[in-house]
Amino acid sequence: MSRKKRVNNRLTLQVATVIISLTDAPLVDCIVEDISKSGARITVATPEVVPDFFKLKLETRNEVLSPKCSVRWRSGNEIGIEFLRQA
Repeated sequence: MSRKKRVNNRLTLQVATVIISLTDAPLVDCIVEDISKSGARITVATPEVVPDFFKLKLETRNEVLSPKCSVRWRSGNEIGIEFLRQA
């Protein structure tokens, strides 16, 4: 399976964030490795606890980076996510 070409450029970040459920329960810490307008690549110590849909929260500013994320791919401890637009 070939991956789609990126539409948006990615910015390398390496920022600590928290994956939280859609009902605001904290699930697992993660690192945003790189980010774009449409998505990001994150790393987690325990990828099996990451659901297919979640919120991404920047702990240092107590700010939700995306109100809904969708997992696009998984590879070891890395996960590619898409930021979904709210309807």
